[in-house]
Amino acid sequence: MSASRESFQVPLRHEQRGSTLWLIGCSGPVNALSQPVRQALAEGVRKGEADPSVQAIVVSCEGRTFFAGADLVELEQGLRPPGLMEFVTACEDASKPVIAALHGTVFGGGVVVAYACDHRIAAEGTRFAMPEVGLGLL
Repeated sequence: MSASRESFQVPLRHEQRGSTLWLIGCSGPVNALSQPVRQALAEGVRKGEADPSVQAIVVSCEGRTFFAGADLVELEQGLRPPGLMEFVTACEDASKPVIAALHGTVFGGGVVVAYACDHRIAAEGTRFAMPEVGLGLL
């Protein structure tokens, strides 16, 4: 994929299916939690909460994996706000259930996203890990 096409890629797609708002990560092969993705997740939950036609919010990802952690390029350059706490707060403030639909690898920040949701459903074979612990980052 060319750099110009990547710069215009939407990191999170919103789909309303009946009374459920789906927030679908679509940010590349590992669905890294870059600044645009973190921002879109928090905004998506707030959007679903504000919409009276939405009864539940599902967070999922396309491709072979759920959010598999931080954007390593961004880690090298320094994380820009918002952080994942904005998403966590949006989930805590929501009166509607937020559900994580998990598959593939759920690493680092992906575990935080899953934990912030009210409910988690994992496909068979889903793997979870917090590599930050082994790297001394937590």
